[in-house]
Amino acid sequence: MDNEGMNKRAKRISSSPSVSSMVGNDGDDDRILKLPDTLILHILSFLPTEEVVRTCILSKRWKLIWYSVPTIFFSNNVNLSSTMDTAKLMEWEHGLEKFYNYVDKYLEHRKKAENKVTEMYLCIGQAYITGHHFMGPFYCIPKINARYLTILELNWVQLDASHFNFPSLKTLSMETVKNSDIVEHGEAFKFLLGCPSLEKLQVQNYFFLRSDEMALRLQSLSLKFLELKDTVYDELQVEAINLESLVLCGSSVHNINLSACKKIRNLSFYDTSYHCKPSLNALISQIPLLENLTLVTKEKYKDHVKISVNN
Repeated sequence: MDNEGMNKRAKRISSSPSVSSMVGNDGDDDRILKLPDTLILHILSFLPTEEVVRTCILSKRWKLIWYSVPTIFFSNNVNLSSTMDTAKLMEWEHGLEKFYNYVDKYLEHRKKAENKVTEMYLCIGQAYITGHHFMGPFYCIPKINARYLTILELNWVQLDASHFNFPSLKTLSMETVKNSDIVEHGEAFKFLLGCPSLEKLQVQNYFFLRSDEMALRLQSLSLKFLELKDTVYDELQVEAINLESLVLCGSSVHNINLSACKKIRNLSFYDTSYHCKPSLNALISQIPLLENLTLVTKEKYKDHVKISVNN
């Protein structure tokens, strides 16, 4: 998973001028004073949420405008050089709990106001130093009222399925997440029940706290694209009747059941075992509309096979 939304947002933020540079020191020199609120909200949607909140001190007009910004973006991940790792890492660790509290308060404020948040990006809890990867405690997402949300990207968070209620959500990306409670049979993907319109799901490093050895079930009537990367399971049963594309990375062909997914046209396996041919043949036989098959093995010679079938 490449976190496309977060990467694109980071590029836009780095190339965008700060709000303070857009507003002159003299009130008469305010270059955005005459802009309509809709355009100001669009500009603010490309900034980190912490910077957006700071705009409330600019003027009376700006005092509550941050409540209406349609995008929420929090990132506390840092990249540190080896020459400054110790001090910066300690600073990061001490400030992590404070940052989590800040995020909680912000989400609580947004919940109180009628708003139309359409995109949310939470990428928090990790620090990267050359050759090392440090991780803080998982951030537990509180219950969020976001019926207009269409894009949600989560990194290093803890999930509570009962808090998932996103009726308009189209795209969900989750990297390094875990469940808040022990997962019973069929409940690992229970959060999908709160996403009836979801079309694209990307999952990487989903930590299942399993209480049994039964098959995990992924059920969705709306899902069209599914990617699972480095997500360990004993057996996975995918029940997504409208699924068209499936990408599996680091997963075994032997323990996945796609018998309910008759509409799959694109199927990709990355870093799978070369000794999966019998299981792969059986799997393909369940998919009558398959057009493209990509198979990249993890063995010594790194075989890469792509097959296209034209009906």
